[in-house]
Amino acid sequence: MQVGRHGRAVSDVAADLGWGWHAVMDAVGAIGEQLVDHPDRIGAVTALGLDETLFALVGRFRRQLWSTQIVDVRRGQLLDVVPGRDSVEPCRWLAGRDPAWLAGIEWATLDLSAAYRSVYDTMLPDAVQVADPFHGSTRPTLGGGL
Repeated sequence: MQVGRHGRAVSDVAADLGWGWHAVMDAVGAIGEQLVDHPDRIGAVTALGLDETLFALVGRFRRQLWSTQIVDVRRGQLLDVVPGRDSVEPCRWLAGRDPAWLAGIEWATLDLSAAYRSVYDTMLPDAVQVADPFHGSTRPTLGGGL
């Protein structure tokens, strides 16, 4: 709790307890996993959003690594980040949620990505899909017009 909730350094907590850094970090990891995996961590969501971000450029040829952000749109809360920008990982993430939780999602926001449309068609077929206004308003200007 000292590391996460109070923002203390692992090394400071280890010194206070007389433990090694690795012992404290192992405990932080174990507790952190329990908190992240706890079903009540997210709560009810009625509007879910998916969007990709260029996560990193790696290697000599600066290969692009993408991630998908899963967001509670109404609360503006990041729920999770999964690797890639295709449909596989977002579908896997949604498949791990309780069916009652999924049923509560009424709105699904996305950019103009066919992959994310596929996620919603497959995993949230009753949710109303809405194009993210940012992408809808800027897309025509990026290519020089309609």
